[in-house]
Amino acid sequence: MMATPEHHLTQTQLFVALIDADDLSLAQRSHLDRCPRCRQALATAQTPFDRIGELAERHTPGPVKRFRLQAPISGSSKRFFRAAGMIGGMAALMLLVIVWGGRIPRDTDLISGDQHAEAIMAAAVFMADVDRLIDDPLPTPYRGLIDVLSTDGGDDWMDLIVPPLSVGEPTTRFHRSKGEPPC
Repeated sequence: MMATPEHHLTQTQLFVALIDADDLSLAQRSHLDRCPRCRQALATAQTPFDRIGELAERHTPGPVKRFRLQAPISGSSKRFFRAAGMIGGMAALMLLVIVWGGRIPRDTDLISGDQHAEAIMAAAVFMADVDRLIDDPLPTPYRGLIDVLSTDGGDDWMDLIVPPLSVGEPTTRFHRSKGEPPC
């Protein structure tokens, strides 16, 4: 919307002018320069901010000690520090390669010919034990226990380990809470 003398700046446009008048369009800036009503509205809106600035300036304590800003680093100094940083980084990378390069195992370091033969023999013994356990998983000392259980006349030796449930007896807390006697 183009600002004309009949159409003054809106509150939003005045707020934009308060922050930075360059953000207004050319027509709005020229209207603000020509219109005394809009300039007065802008001055009225700016007054509280000016007052805050004056109060802050008056009540802010001065610095305890003097300070100086360092001069900006020139272009040649920047190049020097950049080159020194790159050289330092490459030196650190090379040091890491040297230190960790000695710790990386090689194939020849992992296993020798004699150790390879021992590893094959150990694997063969292990697989023989696995095959024996697949055929008969019960260790020898416990076979006598099976013989004792089977001579007592009990065909199912699992009844000794897990007794069968009798029908009609309460088995849970729910049944006991109803007044049924426990097992």
